[in-house]
Amino acid sequence: GKKCIRKRPKAPKGPPTPGMVTQQKRMQSASIFYHALKKAGIYPYWQKAAEGKVENGYNLITKVNMSAFDGEGQICDFTKLHPTPRLLASPNGMTLSPTGDSMWKLTWKNSPNTGCTGNEDLLQVLLMRDNRSFALKPADTGGARRKDGEALIKVPEELENYVHLFAFFCSEADGKCSESRYFYLLTSNF
Repeated sequence: GKKCIRKRPKAPKGPPTPGMVTQQKRMQSASIFYHALKKAGIYPYWQKAAEGKVENGYNLITKVNMSAFDGEGQICDFTKLHPTPRLLASPNGMTLSPTGDSMWKLTWKNSPNTGCTGNEDLLQVLLMRDNRSFALKPADTGGARRKDGEALIKVPEELENYVHLFAFFCSEADGKCSESRYFYLLTSNF
């Protein structure tokens, strides 16, 4: 890797300011989110995104996701949360609609191959419960591929409280993925 030279930090000059405490809580939450991504098997995509850069996967996750956390360390805006890096193009027009019985239909429009996509890219879906628990759980997509243009997603009964859905595509050939698209599951439809 590259050599980095850092200055020895100076001793703090007093108690932390409210802004420092806020930033520390956000950093702590970003670190917990990193561990959740690692447990969900998403971290290798971030390592791939860090190839050829000074930053590592952890640094990229933290940098990209800091704005999603508030001063208390909770997720304040799920649309700012990025579980996956943007290494592949995302399809256009992704929509999600309920079909009943804990089933959801995800549709998208395929754009022509740009060199950053492949018809065989696999759809993956992660579910998240709330703004305090960062655990990510996979949902069954029936093996849908980018070329299919749609997928039925079954949310298992034990994951009914997981109302935040992130959908993205992965290339099995080169270990890259697209940036995830966020959807909120309106549970009143069940």
